Amino acid sequence: MTGDGTTAPTATHQSLRTVILLAEARQRPHGRITSGAARKAYARLGLAAKRSTARRDLKALAAEGLLTACGPDSRRYYVVTRPRKDGSTPGGESDG
Repeated sequence: MTGDGTTAPTATHQSLRTVILLAEARQRPHGRITSGAARKAYARLGLAAKRSTARRDLKALAAEGLLTACGPDSRRYYVVTRPRKDGSTPGGESDG
């Protein structure tokens, strides 16, 4: 509980995975991340995530405009979305 009697928000598994994915993508060359790289990042922190979870998390970040999906479905990767000069983000654009 906080000092005002309310419960402090706790990090959910999903919010933790979001932070992990964005940090991992930013550390990689060209800001690229795949579902396989996402699963490895999760495993390093003790999270046992399935491939479908990694894919869903990456898609969700792309839908929010934080990552951009690239390539065909069978070789999909995501890159960190760069803000435009006006401060907006392209959100969901694909370069391939």
